[in-house]
Amino acid sequence: MYQVTNITNDPNQSLNLVLPDGVSTAQLNLRYKSNLKSWYMDLTYLGFSFSNRRVCSHPNLIRQWFKILPFGLGCYTLDGSDPYFIEDFQNGRSGLLLLTEDEVDNFEQLLSELKGEI
Repeated sequence: MYQVTNITNDPNQSLNLVLPDGVSTAQLNLRYKSNLKSWYMDLTYLGFSFSNRRVCSHPNLIRQWFKILPFGLGCYTLDGSDPYFIEDFQNGRSGLLLLTEDEVDNFEQLLSELKGEI
């Protein structure tokens, strides 16, 4: 897991993520919507893309595509809420994590095991 460290308090930013394989890249666009007090993201990887997904605290924000994408994106906040201030990523209250394919697989395996217990 790798911390995405170059997020600023700019309300519109584009980040070129170098994926855990060290070669592949994905384009992540982050937008802060002050009227909603929320961050939103767009992602493009090879021929795959999505737009306007809300960034919230979750172990893998792009979980629904775990069979398509060889990485994940996790988000956390120090207080367990969602990132809702424009400076949350810059001041460290929130963080965005780039997950390896193995970490995504381990998370899916854990969820599968938990489903069996319910």
